[in-house]
Amino acid sequence: MSPKKVIVALDSNDLKKIKKIVTKLKSEVYAFKIGYEFFLNYGLKGYKEIRKISPKIFFDLKLHDIPNTVCNGIKAIEKLKPLLTTIHISGGDEMMKASLIERKKTKILGVSILTSLDSNQTHKYYNEKNIENLVKKFVKQAKKIGLDGIVC
Repeated sequence: MSPKKVIVALDSNDLKKIKKIVTKLKSEVYAFKIGYEFFLNYGLKGYKEIRKISPKIFFDLKLHDIPNTVCNGIKAIEKLKPLLTTIHISGGDEMMKASLIERKKTKILGVSILTSLDSNQTHKYYNEKNIENLVKKFVKQAKKIGLDGIVC
């Protein structure tokens, strides 16, 4: 039986508290998630402080832009050496392919549908009321492109 891969989200506005959590849990978890809330509050300096304690970082920025911009974003992210990062599958085939061009070690995960969307919203924006069907459709495309994993 393989061990579970627990990822701890570092969504707090107290960097001192976050650093204590990372120090305490670094040998117990697969990774620590740094997303918008953390990154916009603490920037590269905060990222590097956490990375000094534990290099096991899941950099969850959910890139979604034109292919060239996403490619260059991944290139910049690679310099930070996270284990994982995310892109939106809804950015399309070319954007997903572009995310893999500059990727060396960082695994690229595709985000299917945000959990904040309900069936009315998916119908409005994707013309699909059944969220499960939409997720399956997105996952199928992401697998075809060759992303490293999917976030549903």
